[in-house]
Parts: sequence; C-alpha cells; structure tokens
Amino acid sequence: MRRAALALFAALLSLGRAGDGARAAPAPATAPELTETARRVDILLNAWQFKEADTELGALKKAAPNAPETHYLDGYRKFLGGDYDGAVRAFAAVTSAQPGDTEAKSFGDLAAAARDAIKGFQEVRSAHAVIYFAPEDAVLAPYARDTIEAAYAALHADLGFE
Repeated sequence: MRRAALALFAALLSLGRAGDGARAAPAPATAPELTETARRVDILLNAWQFKEADTELGALKKAAPNAPETHYLDGYRKFLGGDYDGAVRAFAAVTSAQPGDTEAKSFGDLAAAARDAIKGFQEVRSAHAVIYFAPEDAVLAPYARDTIEAAYAALHADLGFE
C-alpha cells in the first residue's frame, strides 16, 4: 500500500510540474525478497512505529551495511523523517548497486522532489514532527507545532503507540 501511495504521489507531483511535459512516474517494481529483519523494519515503518523500526534498522545496518535492502529501508526511514537529502543518497546507493530497481529510483526521485519543494523554507521541529514553512508564514509555525503535538498526544492516547 505504501508503494502504491508513494507512486501515486510521485505521479501527481510530475503532473504538477509546469513546462516539464507532464509524465507519470514509472510503476514500482515488485519488491525484492527481504530478510526477516528487513521485513520487520518495513512493517514497523509502514505502521509508523519509528522507535522499534530504528532499533531493527540499526541491527540491519550492523549485519549488512552495504546491502541494497539496508540502503532502501534507510532511505525510506529518512524520507518519512523529513531527511530528504539523506533519502536521496540512500536510494542512489540502491540504484547504483541495482540499476534496474525502478522502485528505488522512483522513491529517490520523490525524495528529490520533496527536497526541492522545500528549498528556501524554514523548519521547526517538535518532539514528533518537522514542519517546513515559507519565511512569510513564520508567525504560524508555533501554532502548527502545538496543533501537531496535541493531535499526536490524542492519537497516542487513543491508539497506544508512539
């Protein structure tokens, strides 16, 4: 589902680029076979269970630091955390090792588009979010941060996870 959502988002991004000859993103490739640890990391990331995913990803980085699946999951984690430059680098490592991996290329392109979309923006970080905003909207940033944290607290209380 994550792959379909990100592919749709990438397609929508490509449609919105002016003068770029709107073209859809390539369909993601079938996911390669993952090790059990990588599969757990993927499941945890999809469930937004970042603390647990980070622990498992750390173990994967120690066990297989140069494996394409390690770079792929590291890129996905960085993308979800708002580290778009880091995500671009991680997905580039995957496509360097596996040039035919169209899914990693699509995610790398999406991360690059996200990075480029926030160029010139300022950021404010809360305990659970990164908020990017245009300089002229700086007065709204504290309200956005407080609202996101209040929503997080309510969801945490209702769903019981971080």
